[in-house]
Amino acid sequence: MKRTALIFLSLVISALIIALPYKKSTALLFGATYHVAIYAQIAALVKLGLWTRVAFLFVLLPIFLPIQIRQPTLRVYKKVLFIAEGITALLAALVMYVSMSFNLFEQDIILTPIFYLALSWVILGGLTAILLAKKKVYEKAANFLNS
Repeated sequence: MKRTALIFLSLVISALIIALPYKKSTALLFGATYHVAIYAQIAALVKLGLWTRVAFLFVLLPIFLPIQIRQPTLRVYKKVLFIAEGITALLAALVMYVSMSFNLFEQDIILTPIFYLALSWVILGGLTAILLAKKKVYEKAANFLNS
């Protein structure tokens, strides 16, 4: 029950982050500004800014962390997996921050508050994954989710 509630809450937060626009273009399109949402950017993965758009997919990481916690014992391969996920998520957050904050790939962009929420969500997922590599934290999380 706890696992299902945690996964559902993470899914709702991730869906809101993905669905809401994270940047607004100041370039006028027939006299009005327009919002660019993440799902529109995912469709353009082959253009400039590829790594930024791939980094936004790490918004889904916190959904998969409770699914990966099964038995209370932490195996070596899971420890390595959690550390790799955490480091990759933190690098994705860095790519998101640098490319969007300094407008490396696009001009005339204003970031909306949802971008900073997405960045915080990716950092939280990365730090959680790294912390789950510790035996005591993993055991407590497994006992909490399985009780």
